[in-house]
Amino acid sequence: MDQDPDGAREPAHDCAFELALLNAHDCCHAERYSIGERAGVHCTAETPWRRCRALRLLLRERARFALATPGAHTRLSHAQRLHLQLGGLRGIAFALDPEAPPRTIRDVHALLVEARAHFGTLEALPFERIVRQISAFHSRRRRERR
Repeated sequence: MDQDPDGAREPAHDCAFELALLNAHDCCHAERYSIGERAGVHCTAETPWRRCRALRLLLRERARFALATPGAHTRLSHAQRLHLQLGGLRGIAFALDPEAPPRTIRDVHALLVEARAHFGTLEALPFERIVRQISAFHSRRRRERR
């Protein structure tokens, strides 16, 4: 098993953008599951899983300041992981088409294929624009209990 920089070991094919897929987006390689009350997402293909994991690690490294984490080995909170995943994917979609309004991503894999075709490699993505989207992302606020 691979060691994740969040300090947790993850099964070989847990989706790298699981929180994004559980909250808003979708992917052609996603397979949802639930064990008791825990919901999760597996990736059904090896190559897309590796690509998504590499992208998540790149996003994490480039967004350290935006996420207020001192290093790559600091464990992220749930909220920080939401910002990274949802904001990162929206940032990539924005980098590909700045004129389009924010949207739900119907296929994360197709978005990454389009990004690689447009920018050449994942490392060549315009991370300054993407990190701005990560910083600007706001999740739903909890309602106060009465």
